[in-house]
Amino acid sequence: MSALAPIPGGASAIYRGSQRTVVAFGRRRTDATAPVLQRIAAAHDDGAPLVLGSLGFDPAHDARLIVPERVATTETARDGVRARTAVAATAARDFGLRFVPEPEAHVFGEIVGEALDALRSGRLDKVVLARTLVADLPPDVPRAALVQALFDANPTAFGFAFDLGTTADPRVFFGASPELLIRRVGTAVRSVPLAGSLPRSADPEVDGARAAALAASTKDLGEHRFVVDAIAAALEPFCRSLRVPDRPDVVATPTMWHLGTTIEGVLDDPTVTSAELALALHPTPAVGGVPTADAVAAIRSLEPVPRGPFAGPVGWTDVTGDGEWALGIRSAEIVGRTIRLFAGAGIVADSEPEREIEETGAKFRTLLRALGAAEPVSQMSVSAVRGASAPGSSEPGARTPVSQMSMSKSSAPSVEPVAFRSAAK
Repeated sequence: MSALAPIPGGASAIYRGSQRTVVAFGRRRTDATAPVLQRIAAAHDDGAPLVLGSLGFDPAHDARLIVPERVATTETARDGVRARTAVAATAARDFGLRFVPEPEAHVFGEIVGEALDALRSGRLDKVVLARTLVADLPPDVPRAALVQALFDANPTAFGFAFDLGTTADPRVFFGASPELLIRRVGTAVRSVPLAGSLPRSADPEVDGARAAALAASTKDLGEHRFVVDAIAAALEPFCRSLRVPDRPDVVATPTMWHLGTTIEGVLDDPTVTSAELALALHPTPAVGGVPTADAVAAIRSLEPVPRGPFAGPVGWTDVTGDGEWALGIRSAEIVGRTIRLFAGAGIVADSEPEREIEETGAKFRTLLRALGAAEPVSQMSVSAVRGASAPGSSEPGARTPVSQMSMSKSSAPSVEPVAFRSAAK
């Protein structure tokens, strides 16, 4: 396998969804400056049956779409917690990756603390903040092998890999997302937002206790309700009927417990495409915050590393308008010989910086374990976070304090108790 081949099998893109696995080969030239929906329509007018890729966290600037020359699709087989993909499996290995945090964990704790000031003063209701881990990619490590390792280690996730670069600027965005943003099949639509999380434990008794604690957590239930209410409000104008359960399920991934709600609807207008729905929903409070515009402004001010494709919709849409889009989380980006992992956590008024450091650390494990990489040793202790310097003091002038932003206040969601129920993804 060539170290430069970014995706297994020489593909330009792979998306392994809940029902369908799409493998794309080659790519046609497109106008990368046009708006997303205009690019998709032009591709279909030119005879392309399907378009796939990443819409980016900011679709106006970060969307990267692939119009393939050839597409192969198969049914994604799922049996309980097992799933298979059309891509052949490879043996797991240690790729020699040595990650360091960016920003350092204590700096992330300071950033969370600054966001809490805005949350507790009522200028924000929720904001999702992310941090990254970065490593040099050894020249003999095949990029495609990293993608394959992540797919193999997370068989029930929404697996995606997109070759978004050029010969002069090689880059690939890949991940194993647990979260379905939107799927459209005919007039039927489904979204399964996740918000509210706890790390899993290898001890079955502790693991079960954490799931039960998550189901009863007022903080996490409130965080989850923000997301459910926002998605329901965004879908309602498109649907003649919409089913929104009152209580979430507790959803398991290999490293995390999440609160998840399955929202289903029937479109009023059958010409509305999956891509249009994805853009209408994004950014949900699961990756942005509440109020949306103010949360996104806070993210841009506080996060030292631009998100690019991270946390944006990833997936595909076909000429009929059907398609599926997951959130680009549990993800990594390879640019040249640098690999960067992303993880975020939802911050609300009663969040604690040390817990958010721990949550993002647990989310990194999805990628670190698949890549045979150790966790960075510079993870913060609770006492170290509490003793950290004032927010923003480590990098004067690097961030605009949230307190200086003009923000609107929206009402907080109601919180209802949830009974523990298992849920298959």
